[in-house]
Amino acid sequence: MYELRQLHTFIAVVDAGGFTNAAKLLDLAQPTVTGRIRALENTAGTLLFRRLPGGVELTAAGTGLLPYARRIVALANEAMASMTLNGDGTSRVNIGTVASVTKHRLIPILEYANLRFPNMLVSMSSSDSVDTLAAVRQGTLDCAFFVDAVDAHEDLHTTVLCEEPLVLVGNPAHPLVGRPRVTTEDLGGVTLLRAERNASYQKQFEQTFSLAYSTVRPRVHDLDSVDTAKQSVIEGLGITLLPEVAVADELAAGVLRRISWACPLRVATQFGFSRDRSSDAMLNALLLASRQVIGEQVAQQQHRRLAS
Repeated sequence: MYELRQLHTFIAVVDAGGFTNAAKLLDLAQPTVTGRIRALENTAGTLLFRRLPGGVELTAAGTGLLPYARRIVALANEAMASMTLNGDGTSRVNIGTVASVTKHRLIPILEYANLRFPNMLVSMSSSDSVDTLAAVRQGTLDCAFFVDAVDAHEDLHTTVLCEEPLVLVGNPAHPLVGRPRVTTEDLGGVTLLRAERNASYQKQFEQTFSLAYSTVRPRVHDLDSVDTAKQSVIEGLGITLLPEVAVADELAAGVLRRISWACPLRVATQFGFSRDRSSDAMLNALLLASRQVIGEQVAQQQHRRLAS
């Protein structure tokens, strides 16, 4: 009989790409992780991983087990959260988020959680990534959804929910729109409109210019919101870099257009809360809902790409 903690550890090894990273992710000693996987393999009667110099690789048996393991762990977590949250009384969760993913990522998550956990009450506030995480550390927020480069946060439990491609956009009449290829040097002298100014991807974006230019650099305007930045671009005041999901509607409508600049930056939508609250049923329920909803969104996006 499989143990739930063994399946949870198995998933962690897959997601982390190895035993050492899984141990860090689960806050366990590596021998404990290794022992659980060996016990699971003994129960299954076959190897689940091939041990490689650079990490691990799933065997055919491991590949077959993975989707079932995810479903079993998800159902167990949901059952526990349901028992905890659907008893007498209500539980309030204070959520920090960033505007670039609120509409397309967070609202569907809240809809999903609202249906399954009716006693969960939500209070949501939006801010820049750094400010949001600082509020989680200070305890004024319970958790946060944020978009940034994937990095370790020793005092926070963070989970990558999905990668978020970044796109540089202008209005249809902008001189850079329509060029088959735009280099970083081509951006010299343009006006950049910046939202989420404390997010590290914005700082890295601007660093590319400090390396590329000695004299002529872009003008950078800080705006108070993602919506303001998008509307300003539509009005022809400049160009902006945002997660693609934040400008999906405007790109589909044709009021914004992609600029063919190969963005070297990699960011992801992530969910984080204090490590001190790792066993909090409410936060784990919200994490479960987030994984489920965003997993379905990503699968649908991949299906549409393959179909187009």
